[in-house]
Amino acid sequence: MKKDELLVEINKLPLFRLRDVAVKEEFKEEERDRERWVEQDKHQAVTEVGRYEALAFVSKNYNLVNFSEMFTPIVEKIENCEGDLIYHFGFSIMDIFPAMKEFKVDKDEIGIVAYNSVNKTSALNIRFCIRHNGRKITIPKKVASFRKVHLGNIGQMTQDYISVITQIRNAWTTVITKFTGFEVTIEDLPLIIENFKIDEHAVKKMKKKMMDGMKYNLWDFCMEVFDYISNKNYKSDVHRRKRLDGFVASIFDYDLVMQI
Repeated sequence: MKKDELLVEINKLPLFRLRDVAVKEEFKEEERDRERWVEQDKHQAVTEVGRYEALAFVSKNYNLVNFSEMFTPIVEKIENCEGDLIYHFGFSIMDIFPAMKEFKVDKDEIGIVAYNSVNKTSALNIRFCIRHNGRKITIPKKVASFRKVHLGNIGQMTQDYISVITQIRNAWTTVITKFTGFEVTIEDLPLIIENFKIDEHAVKKMKKKMMDGMKYNLWDFCMEVFDYISNKNYKSDVHRRKRLDGFVASIFDYDLVMQI
């Protein structure tokens, strides 16, 4: 989506509110007509506006911030960009790809990824990703991320991304160079499977291709596994992205192992 379209989609994300919470008192079967609810003084529930399913239970001091307050300043501070947005049950991920030349790595593009939730599974976290042959590959936060993110400085912080672009570019090119220079053999599979936590069905498919004469370097092997994971059925696109992020993290972990 173009910048204007992305801003529109951000404003379409659900709005959230805090609701009081009560717990039903227990009575013996013959006393059920005495049903009573006891309000909880220390907790509230987070729900979408107009809905009643609790996404999380939070303290009375919890500061609820809607997604538009988080995501909009990030997009507005980038003059020329495109991106996309996914949402599921109180969790949202936004990708932005600035058009500036600083964000190009050969044919690949460096993007900014913003994660946030109102269900307590993730505080606002801004990381980076690479758009590589149609794939969005999230750089693990230990390689490059904005670790301390506060609502008040999101806009300024987004403008400071240039400071970590070189770090991301170097990490990315290093992994690709090392992995493309390593040929995978059938004998290597047990160690690779252990480190990448690949499921058995994917392994069988890859092994059969190798037995039929297919040759892989480690990077092509990883990208085929990435595509396999991406094409599986998931509860939501958010679940798919989290699974892919976990796999990519294992790629960078394995790069560290190769350096030993």
